[in-house]
Amino acid sequence: MSTSPSPPNSSPTKPDPAAWLKQDVKDILPPERMFLETYAGIPPEEVVPHVVAIVTFAIHPWPCIGHLRFLHFTLANYPFYPRLLARLLTAPDNANDNDPKLLDVGSCFGQDLRKLIADGVSPSQIAGLDLDSAFHDLGYKLFRDDTPLGDRPALVYDFYPRDILDGRADWTPLVARFDVVHAANFLHIWDWDTQVRVACRLGSFLRRKAGGCIVGCSLGVKSGGREMNGYDGRGSCFRHDLESFERFWALVGERMGVLWRVEARVVPLELPKELQGVGWANDGMGSVEFEVTMQ
Repeated sequence: MSTSPSPPNSSPTKPDPAAWLKQDVKDILPPERMFLETYAGIPPEEVVPHVVAIVTFAIHPWPCIGHLRFLHFTLANYPFYPRLLARLLTAPDNANDNDPKLLDVGSCFGQDLRKLIADGVSPSQIAGLDLDSAFHDLGYKLFRDDTPLGDRPALVYDFYPRDILDGRADWTPLVARFDVVHAANFLHIWDWDTQVRVACRLGSFLRRKAGGCIVGCSLGVKSGGREMNGYDGRGSCFRHDLESFERFWALVGERMGVLWRVEARVVPLELPKELQGVGWANDGMGSVEFEVTMQ
């Protein structure tokens, strides 16, 4: 039985995807710019034209792509990133199935995975999962790592094109394989009940032992977790506060037979000008950053 409140009564209107495509891009944030210059070897004056040319907005009309927020290094900006990185770097030089592994769910263009590689993690320890393999293919073009560059070999890592809600998909290659699952800006897409289903599937990707963790962030609210209209004008989505987030993982744990330790915080978000007044965005919105660990 659902423990979520009833969805709002207002009738959502479907936004125009073209309104999300940022115009007249002058620059990108310094960390991402520097990464494209050093990792991808792109001359400074070519960075912005290169990024804009890669953005194929027609794949999926998502604000994070239209506003070029897909470039941001989400994983590396968490306060627990140094600890997570140290855990992955404990692997020996020779790759084997027992090495600590991370799955990036909703990996998009693979920017977080490439930051891990740049920080010393072996490509054999990472994998990506996303709805559309076109994102994965474009990631190679964006970061120019499908061919060798200097001493750096061409990049090869596991990628799985899957719909996380597809019960008929073959999930066998991912089940009980990973030590860390990263899901950034992912859970908030759905209503409460669907989030529970998704979280159980994410948990199934972890090795069944203490210490396995699901980390990430999700749009939430400072207080009063509630159901809201979906950003695309269809259905509803649940925005958590810290209380509802604790309750949510308790329910997921009951479904899975797992005890989770939840560490989370709500980081206030300042809405960019282009999102002010949009139905799915509001002044009380924040980002719930979390680390949920199997006990």
